[in-house]
Amino acid sequence: MHLWYLLGIIFLNARAVRGLGVIVPLRLDPGTDCAAWDAVSTAITVHPNLHFYIVINPDINPEAGDSLPNASYLACIPNLRPSTPSNAIIMGYVDTATSTSVVPYIDAYAAWNGSYHLDGIMLDHVSATVSLIGTYTSYVSHARSAGFTFIGLDPAAAADESYFPLVDLINTYEYLYSAFDVSLLSDNTSTPLSKQSVVLTNAPTNDSYSTVLSELENLAVCAVYITDKGDTDSALPSQWSALVSELGTITPGAVSASSNGGASQTGSSTPVSSGSNAQTTSALPSRKTKSRLGEIIGPILGLLFLLMGALLFCVRMRRRRRRLDLSASESMWELGPNSVVPAPFEDDRGTRYSSGTRRPSMSLQEARTATATAHRESHGFPPFPPPSYSDVDTQDHTLARSN
Repeated sequence: MHLWYLLGIIFLNARAVRGLGVIVPLRLDPGTDCAAWDAVSTAITVHPNLHFYIVINPDINPEAGDSLPNASYLACIPNLRPSTPSNAIIMGYVDTATSTSVVPYIDAYAAWNGSYHLDGIMLDHVSATVSLIGTYTSYVSHARSAGFTFIGLDPAAAADESYFPLVDLINTYEYLYSAFDVSLLSDNTSTPLSKQSVVLTNAPTNDSYSTVLSELENLAVCAVYITDKGDTDSALPSQWSALVSELGTITPGAVSASSNGGASQTGSSTPVSSGSNAQTTSALPSRKTKSRLGEIIGPILGLLFLLMGALLFCVRMRRRRRRLDLSASESMWELGPNSVVPAPFEDDRGTRYSSGTRRPSMSLQEARTATATAHRESHGFPPFPPPSYSDVDTQDHTLARSN
């Protein structure tokens, strides 16, 4: 069991309890004083545990050589990242209605660097059908190779399942708030809601959105945007502060930071949602409860996996050490109380000690002789050269004279 695998499990578990975020079509020029973006940058600061997916649409024309934004964008984009690591992902808007402009816009955004760099792109006016998967695959591949780590698609309708492995976020619903029902969203393993966002327009300004937000949170939808405007490009919602405040209360572990310009708190009246949304809330499983359990159980499981990995590692090392000890003991045999010699001559030839009786100790001289014999035999030589006749005659003659 590898450590990286265990860390991956812990990391995925942490992402699972991230909670519902907010997607912001911030297509307004910030102005020289960044005033048009102040409400968004304040919300990002006040709600550090709430994830923001921001789409900006600067007035550039890369096909004419105009690739950098004006001074207002250069000065105001850093305000959308008040902390490090940031809880905001900033994407550049790319209209795919004109195919010839897609790649130039991607390249232009990729050239932005420093404090005003972008994290990704949002491809708009997407026809997410099977027949066009090749076209969008090439766009996404080009964006990835340009260095972007986050890619979004905005078909504003259901997308074919083949697009989900390709990108990080798909806006699958963009229509009237009063017409929305969670059953309209496609939810299965090939079209995960964790990669889907919802944009609801023409919402009431005198109503709480907590019911529909809770439904989306329970279903693990990635992000939502609710506005009383009919055109999402015109301005921020009238209830922007209330929207992010309600999202902050239902996001697992979300804690709002104190700020004078912070989001206002939701009123004390009982939250009521329009349409048929109120009828479906009680039937949905509580993801909030599951998220809290996940926050507790996740680290415990991660620790158990780490302990199991350490235990298996120790067992494996112990077995390996035992094998080494056995092989070492088989290659050595005892000569005497304090000396040993290698055992190449401890062969399988029968001896008078083959009954299992331990071979008696040798003297050091006997051991040297045995070692030399074994060395010669291993090279195919006889144990010792036979004595010559001259040696025998000399010995007999010497014995005769001595007698």
